[in-house]
Amino acid sequence: MLMKILIIDGVGLIGETIARKLLENENVELKFFSKDPMNLEIHGENVERINGDVQNVEQLMVAMADIDRVLVIPSNDDLPQVMQGLIETMSERNVQKVVFIVPTEVYDENPAQIEIEGDLKDDLLLRNIREATDKIENSGINYTIIQPDWFDNRQDRYQIAQKKPAANGYDTDLQKKCVDLAIRALISEDYAARESLKV
Repeated sequence: MLMKILIIDGVGLIGETIARKLLENENVELKFFSKDPMNLEIHGENVERINGDVQNVEQLMVAMADIDRVLVIPSNDDLPQVMQGLIETMSERNVQKVVFIVPTEVYDENPAQIEIEGDLKDDLLLRNIREATDKIENSGINYTIIQPDWFDNRQDRYQIAQKKPAANGYDTDLQKKCVDLAIRALISEDYAARESLKV
């Protein structure tokens, strides 16, 4: 049976890598929804591009017709409002699951010894992403939230933990683990169902 997956705002490196891996499965059909989907260098019979505004609920309703899963990689400053619209649309369209990829920092898990900017209290975008994750967790919709840790390009091994343990620093391959987990969570309705994972 053909599985239809809608990818929202996933036009960056992680989104495109996930998409390419998903398309290795001939039973997967992808639909990209963003303001500039034509920038994607992904082509194929099972790929559709929709130019639209994620804040436009009517456009979302059209994009989510017959969709089984949704992948969201946030890039919008008005994310809490956007997420509310997504939740309402997913409920209306009976979408089976949403996978949401967010920075680990939304749970204030940066280790103290790593001097970086971007903790939750200092960053409006991170606060908005945190509010959006809270909305998903309280929505009643089946979800998996993936929190990438630090990217160092050194290895393909990674560990999985439920949310809230302290981050360990730059010790894992962010792209590899995000791709692996996102694909597993998208393909399987039950995998990491209603869980928030830090990897």
